[in-house]
Amino acid sequence: MIFLGLAIYVLIKNKKALLNQMIFGLLLFFSLWSLALSFIENPLANKTTAEFFVHIGNLAGIGYGIFAFLSICAFTKLIKLNKIVYILLAVYFTSVLIFQITTNFASITIKNNLDLWVVEYNNNQIYLLVSLIHNSLIFSGFILLVKFIRGNIDFIQKKQAGIILITAIISFILSSINIFIPKLFPQIQMPLLVDLCMMVFAVGFVYSIIKYELFEITPKMFVNQIIDILPAGLLIADTKNQIIRFNKSLLEITERSKNDFEKKQIKGIIQSLSGHEFDFENKSDFNIQVNILISKQEPKPVVLFFKKVIDKHNRLIGSIILIQDIEQLISSQKQLEELNQSLENRIEERTIELKSAKEKAEESDRLKTAFLQNMSHEIRTPLNAICGFSGMLNMPKITDEKRDTFVSIIQNSSNQLLSIVTDILTISSLETKQEKLNISKVNINEIIVDLLTIFKTQAQNKNISLYSKQQLNDKQSEIYTDKTKITQILSNLLSNALKFTHEGFIEFGYTILETRHGVSQHHDLQFYLKDTGIGIKPELHEKIFERFRQADKSIQMNFGGTGLGLSISKGFAELLGGKIWVESEPEKGSTFYFTIPYEPVNEIDKTTSPTKQNENFRTVLVAEDEEYNFLFIEELLIDLDLKLIHAKDGQETVEIFKTNPKIDLILMDIKMPIMNGHEAAKIIKKLKPDLPIIAQSAYALEHERAKFEEIFDDYLTKPINEKDLIEIVTKYI
Repeated sequence: MIFLGLAIYVLIKNKKALLNQMIFGLLLFFSLWSLALSFIENPLANKTTAEFFVHIGNLAGIGYGIFAFLSICAFTKLIKLNKIVYILLAVYFTSVLIFQITTNFASITIKNNLDLWVVEYNNNQIYLLVSLIHNSLIFSGFILLVKFIRGNIDFIQKKQAGIILITAIISFILSSINIFIPKLFPQIQMPLLVDLCMMVFAVGFVYSIIKYELFEITPKMFVNQIIDILPAGLLIADTKNQIIRFNKSLLEITERSKNDFEKKQIKGIIQSLSGHEFDFENKSDFNIQVNILISKQEPKPVVLFFKKVIDKHNRLIGSIILIQDIEQLISSQKQLEELNQSLENRIEERTIELKSAKEKAEESDRLKTAFLQNMSHEIRTPLNAICGFSGMLNMPKITDEKRDTFVSIIQNSSNQLLSIVTDILTISSLETKQEKLNISKVNINEIIVDLLTIFKTQAQNKNISLYSKQQLNDKQSEIYTDKTKITQILSNLLSNALKFTHEGFIEFGYTILETRHGVSQHHDLQFYLKDTGIGIKPELHEKIFERFRQADKSIQMNFGGTGLGLSISKGFAELLGGKIWVESEPEKGSTFYFTIPYEPVNEIDKTTSPTKQNENFRTVLVAEDEEYNFLFIEELLIDLDLKLIHAKDGQETVEIFKTNPKIDLILMDIKMPIMNGHEAAKIIKKLKPDLPIIAQSAYALEHERAKFEEIFDDYLTKPINEKDLIEIVTKYI
């Protein structure tokens, strides 16, 4: 009855909260379980009644397990409780109910020495299956809870989850004892232990919810990120005025360390900063200008805002203090005014350029039609944002947060508009044959690495792997070409790949090709970009390079864009003396290629074919998942006349080894995706025991290194020292 009352209490607190609904179901089934046990374990009850409550107890136990799992899902929100989950669990519960009704699933006998009814299951297979599903649900809930505790940074939710986890573990241990002890020692019977273990888990869940007065849990990730980027100093305190959260801006404004604020009282902190004492316990919300003392011993004027935080039940749950640097406010205001003026000037300049571009486009009927159809929306969207939010910046009642948001919108829209205008001017210049080449000495490897750096973050944000490959060393990759146009072609291809690739990888780089024209021959650089995106229909492979054309009408609606990027890339490639094309299939990804003449800077590269390596060169396979680490190793070993092959994971390392029998040495990173270096080294050593493999890893402690000695011939500790690397490499080759 007590737990039934708690179930009703939790539900009444917030009927709409999913977590409360789940806890209600958990406690309700526990109450039914307890009621059933009271009859099953009562020798005064007749056999028919006891057997009836055996069925009720079985169903209540299954329901308890289901709602325990659903409650943890609702608490952690790591699994979305959609209709499919509910349907599967409902089918499972209904199947057991029907089976119990239609079959003699369980019977009971009297145990004279205990004077209790004892349940015997007539179908052990079904009983074991139900037990397996039941325990799997509870175990899955444990895993979700542990994952939540490790990933969640809000201390209240951590404490809540900790209480639930501890009581769940105790419950699990008690349940295990109840199962295994009677089987090992039949003379020992513990009929109330299952009841006790379920009670422990239920008490832990209800206590954690009531203790922290949280009846609807929401993730704090975005809130914490907002707190950290606030320009004002922030202090958050609990109901006892103890500081539980502060941000980086507070440390910068006050020039203090974390230790000055962690687990301190607001009253003492503010008094030590300002020299004034405030009665925060009895004071209502207020703001006041004070001078705070900093390490430079010059008082800094700040505005201090204090606000008490009340929940929807009018209960105090804490307080917030904001500390805003007045000098920073004044500086921000001036910067906003200057930025506003600068943006107005840029808008005026770009509008003039846009008008000029439009006039040139209208000289051609095809460009005029395409411009009217494709440009109107793309131009008006950023212009509308720039004009609208520029006017709002001078509103007297606008908050700092809104002002910062408006400035960010204006900046992004200006960049978007600038990109559109630049594309229009470029396509106009190509159309009228006014675009010129600017030939200079260019390092192709540097372009590849720079683009990898620029686009790496975008790829990581979409959970896409971004790789690059270069066939030539830095000296060989120095050629005469137009750096700006090469960079823009690759940038356009990378931007498109990121836009249309939702999972998988993007790889770009180049290879050297030998081309023959009659008796003469020359070399070309063939760049490529391969993605696992949405792909392109074969009949559109040529059309996508036309001006204002996109592969599908829906792309303009779903992804936006002017449709000029590939057209500009084609124009640049042809201007450079090469060509561009694509190989693609729908839903299987695309590979774009373009070529440019290979005109090396260094005379040695003109007389020696770049495609052939000196046969006396020793080959080193470098297994390293980070591109920059490989480039660093390549730079350190550049004077050793080595042929370096790059592998990005353990599986690729094994595959390259199997297809390259002339590999003389392997530098193996330990921690890599797909297959780690330790497993890859084991496979390679089995195939070729005498091949030296050098481990390279951040594991620096002796006991960590010792476990790899049986596989690896030597060990390099990261960060890698140039002298150590050269010594080890020369030792084994």
